Amino acid sequence: MTRSTFIQVCVYLTFALAVGAAGYRLMHTNAARMASAQIFPLLAPVFFALAAKNGARLGRAAVFVALLGVLIAGAGFFAVVTAPSDAHAAGAAQRP
Repeated sequence: MTRSTFIQVCVYLTFALAVGAAGYRLMHTNAARMASAQIFPLLAPVFFALAAKNGARLGRAAVFVALLGVLIAGAGFFAVVTAPSDAHAAGAAQRP
């Protein structure tokens, strides 16, 4: 696999993980105001992916940035999926 192909795969994977995490957070949050504050950190790894794609001529550094974007997006996705429900934080009534 060539370096540019690997970077392109990392870009697509980063996009998928970041958008998946943001969508999951929006679907499982009761308060829209709280969800909007939590979306940007989940989408931030996309900037790593874009930087790696634009800097592909830099060689190994671009590969490192692309892998860093995938790692951060994967960690954000994992954190969102494994987080407990935030119904209490949104002010919903709890069951005893």
